[in-house]
Amino acid sequence: MAAETARISSRDTGGSLSVRAAPGFLRWLMPRLSGFHELYPDIELNLCGSLVRADFASEEVDINIRWGFEPIKGLLVTPLIASSRYPVINPDLLRKSPPIKKPDDLRRFTLLHEAGCPNLENWITFAGGKPDVGRGLRFDHYDRLLQAVTDGQGIGLGFDVIVSSDIDARRLVRLFDVEFPVRILYSLVTPIAWCERPRVAAFRSWVIGEAAVLKHANDLPRMASSGDISVHIRP
Repeated sequence: MAAETARISSRDTGGSLSVRAAPGFLRWLMPRLSGFHELYPDIELNLCGSLVRADFASEEVDINIRWGFEPIKGLLVTPLIASSRYPVINPDLLRKSPPIKKPDDLRRFTLLHEAGCPNLENWITFAGGKPDVGRGLRFDHYDRLLQAVTDGQGIGLGFDVIVSSDIDARRLVRLFDVEFPVRILYSLVTPIAWCERPRVAAFRSWVIGEAAVLKHANDLPRMASSGDISVHIRP
């Protein structure tokens, strides 16, 4: 990675680079951006948070960070971040509430969901509980769901790679040691023909180096059809 960074840095990387990224990914990316600016001070990075997939033929977007993983002809789709999942709660809400000892205890709380994604309900079933299907609040973006959890509005499913810093800072508390199957969260997408453009190559090299890719990354393509890589339950 160091050799690749040096090779790219020796090329003319000046100018603007447009990156459209899923809002949840931006939550992970923002604290790390200073490292990119230190390496490539001449690149003017334009970030847009959106779940709308970029149409590279008609839009001025160089790189698209998309939710999930889906190979597409003519595009280089690189699995970028994968993560386990578990419920999280605001520490003040946890202190004020009766003890949470089993998955079914979550039904006493307002459950927070991302619209169209029954992740929390699936986790409860996976952990041996009975989900209260349809109950709770739904949000159009994952970052808004996490903000609601942080504000103490209820319990939501946290993706470890995104919420770990909030847990370390005690803004959130992890519930249970059961980890839902690891899933590819985000992929980096750009037209194959653009990959050698200096600015595109610079960002790709940097963000791949920063990403929390699993140790068993070689298994990602094999499992990409389902999005689930493996199951691990912590002792």
